Amino acid sequence: MPYNIITFGKKRKNLKKAIECQTIGSFLTTVQDYLDKDSTIFLHCESKIWGAAKVNSNYFCDKTTIWDDKVYPHRFLISEIKLTDDPISLTNGIYNVELRSSFGVGWAYKFLFSPKPLPADIGEKIEKDFVSRRPIEVSAFLEKYV
Repeated sequence: MPYNIITFGKKRKNLKKAIECQTIGSFLTTVQDYLDKDSTIFLHCESKIWGAAKVNSNYFCDKTTIWDDKVYPHRFLISEIKLTDDPISLTNGIYNVELRSSFGVGWAYKFLFSPKPLPADIGEKIEKDFVSRRPIEVSAFLEKYV
């Protein structure tokens, strides 16, 4: 199963809109090269993974405004959104070492504008770790964190 990270940088409002609209987007057309229907994506914001979701559509282009800062027209729909109030930090420990070995020291910037595939072993570790975290309902998460 393919695993990807989509990062919202420090833009919690963009994470909120993606969750509310069940849509992820990019301003880069290359997003369609990295995501497939049924991929698992990890929702990354402020150096932490707060959620996981399934991509449930093929790529599409739509210029309807969702996010406040800009239009991200290259999109996928997501479902099965699971969130936690005990996020996974990728900047410390084993994940940082593994991501650096696969993508280099500036690995986080490679994910900033378009989701990139993760090596399967790293994706599986993150998914296993994520499943063990405390879940939080979507409405409670949006009220508390964004």
